[in-house]
Amino acid sequence: MNIKIINRYKIKNTPNTIFCGRGSPLGNPFPINTFQGRDDVCELYIDWFNLNLRHPENIQGFHKQLHTIEAMARKHPIIHLECYCAPKRCHCETIKKYIEDKIKED
Repeated sequence: MNIKIINRYKIKNTPNTIFCGRGSPLGNPFPINTFQGRDDVCELYIDWFNLNLRHPENIQGFHKQLHTIEAMARKHPIIHLECYCAPKRCHCETIKKYIEDKIKED
């Protein structure tokens, strides 16, 4: 299994791709602004992600999209998580780590 994080603007028409950017159930709800930089919002996302893992009722589609990514990762040798920030630090790193750890547990 190989999960790659790709930039939606730079890489087009890749097979086995799941969009995880803002607007998707796994999108980072914390925007970069004058008060929060990239590292800040990625750290906030880790906490938000873990909270929603424990409380599936919080975000509609959150667990469904995670299950879709996991199923794809088990079926295909390469899958892509698509966002707007890659190759810069991205909240998709959190999603990738979660899926990789979950599959390793099995």
